[in-house]
Amino acid sequence: MLAKIAQKCVEAAVEGDMQAIKEIGDRIDGKAPQSLDVTTTHERAVSELTDAELAAIISSRTSGDGVAQEKAGKAKPDCVH
Repeated sequence: MLAKIAQKCVEAAVEGDMQAIKEIGDRIDGKAPQSLDVTTTHERAVSELTDAELAAIISSRTSGDGVAQEKAGKAKPDCVH
């Protein structure tokens, strides 16, 4: 059954179906990598922070107080997305 589905997808791609073309490209070449632009209020780049420092930042952002204060506009976020 998978061979039949694949054949239909190839036929659709040959006929110009862009979704089929994209599917085949994603399967053959892999999906394009997504980039992230991460900025911090720390003096060092995120890539230079240790695992412990990153864990502390995450912990402070996920603890009830920090999140509640940030949502209320009272706390400054550690990272900007």
